[in-house]
Amino acid sequence: MAGADALAYESVRLKTQTLLIDFLRIELKLGHTFADSASIAKAEDHIDHYHSAKANAARAAASIRHFMAEVTNASAREDFARQLAALDRVLSSL
Repeated sequence: MAGADALAYESVRLKTQTLLIDFLRIELKLGHTFADSASIAKAEDHIDHYHSAKANAARAAASIRHFMAEVTNASAREDFARQLAALDRVLSSL
């Protein structure tokens, strides 16, 4: 029975990692989408929308920063760190 428990645990752990990576990928896409929206709103002088979209992009970046450490695959974690740095650069330019 212990072998079955270990196998079940490993299966859940792998599924959790897959879902976490999917979540982080979506947050990255959302962060860039919100940053793009903020940039357009700023250019069109829609200041309320600009601030809202920029704040949403910053929240996506914060969420990525918070959960990224839970990714067990070092290569994937480094890739998220690189992509997060790119999002941070976009945010700082807004």
